Amino acid sequence: PASPAREMFRAGYEELDLILRERDGRARRPRGDGPAAMPEGNHADFENIERSLAQAQGVASAKLERLVGFLATVGSAGPFIGLFGTVWGIMNAFADIDPSQPILQTVTPHIAEALVATAVGLLAAIPAVMAYNWLVGRLKQLESHLEDFTADYLNILRRHFFS
Repeated sequence: PASPAREMFRAGYEELDLILRERDGRARRPRGDGPAAMPEGNHADFENIERSLAQAQGVASAKLERLVGFLATVGSAGPFIGLFGTVWGIMNAFADIDPSQPILQTVTPHIAEALVATAVGLLAAIPAVMAYNWLVGRLKQLESHLEDFTADYLNILRRHFFS
């Protein structure tokens, strides 16, 4: 998959190319022949590039965040599913109590069932919460890098094309 910064660069570059084509009436791509070869831009053109970068960043962020909701759901619902299993197992234990049999023999299998349900819920929730926290931290770092990339990219464009 393409990196988010690459997609943002491409979006900004395509918008710049479109602006330069509209100005010149032909495609004009920066090639290293110096900023003097490019006509100066106006504020509206610069805002169009800013918008295209912001849109590309939004698309990239949405792609990166697609698993966050699932992890949050598993992490928050897992303990409740385990608790439901616990309650269900204990209800079955009480329902099966027979006054003629020893209570421990009747209740023990249901309590074990309840504890297994609790353990399964926790086994799902704990790694999901850990993964969620790691992913959210990583996404914040990446968002910060993308914002820095956007600022650097716009500064370069402002310096060379919109001075």
